[in-house]
Amino acid sequence: MPKVMFQQLSQLSKLVRIKLLTLVIGIVFFTISFAEESTVTHGHKAIKILTYNVKMHDQSALGQMADTLKMNAPAAIRAKHLLKQLKTQNIDVIGLQEVTPSLLKTLLSQPWVKDYHVVHSLTERQLDASYILMEPYGQVIMSRFPVTYSESKSLKKTRLNRKLLLAQLTIHGTAVTFANIHLESFPEDGSIRAIQLQQVFKETNRFENAVVLGDFNFDNNQQPESSFLPESFSDPWVMINPKDKGATYSYSTKNGKRLDRVLINSKPWKPRDITLLTENNFEYNNEQQSLSDHLAVMIALVPKKAFIQNEECLSSC
Repeated sequence: MPKVMFQQLSQLSKLVRIKLLTLVIGIVFFTISFAEESTVTHGHKAIKILTYNVKMHDQSALGQMADTLKMNAPAAIRAKHLLKQLKTQNIDVIGLQEVTPSLLKTLLSQPWVKDYHVVHSLTERQLDASYILMEPYGQVIMSRFPVTYSESKSLKKTRLNRKLLLAQLTIHGTAVTFANIHLESFPEDGSIRAIQLQQVFKETNRFENAVVLGDFNFDNNQQPESSFLPESFSDPWVMINPKDKGATYSYSTKNGKRLDRVLINSKPWKPRDITLLTENNFEYNNEQQSLSDHLAVMIALVPKKAFIQNEECLSSC
């Protein structure tokens, strides 16, 4: 065989060996990676959480505010559209504020709600009484996961009968405590809200994993309240959307405020997506009406080990 041809065959053989070796390494790497991915992500679908101040008062109770807020539709009509929206979003854990006895009764009558464990802060007296002007209201937690413990406590210094609603859920074998809060509302109540925050986080610090959600009633960096947000709790909105204020109240104006939040303190879970539910309108008597004067906040949590796998986005869940 000519020397030149032999060298060409040798080079070709060497090239084939390199390609074969590369192929084998690739197959092994893919197999290991696939096995690791399967181990990490198996059974760990994203958990969707929502908080929403629904302001479910009748238009007669709202008075002149009904026109300003575009909430002239009767509460029963708004409730119908609200519950339809909640059903469509397919949420795993729902925290609601300003839920009236009427809304709670309607909520519990919905067939799709049978898939949830429901706890609330309304007392038997509030549920049974008749009201001429304005119904009382409270918080609700709805969970697709088992509820092992729940408790409702009055917030300190409250003049508006505000509550802290706690519910411990078992999520894929892990206990996670949810605190649904509705802090004092008036602008001058900053010091009261600070005291209430101390109470809330003293309660949640008893648990290894906790989520605090609801209507905080103070804006980004507002003092003195912001000083009482513990560093142990992360603020996913700030982490994921640092350039977006995320206004949930007066959201259509330049003076919008981020009153509604979800804060996380959990070793197993990590926030992946967080967004505002901006579909807040419906048509009534040929006019656009608002479901609430707040926007809902939705967040998806994933196990920290599975975070990089990006199993599914929040919008497609």
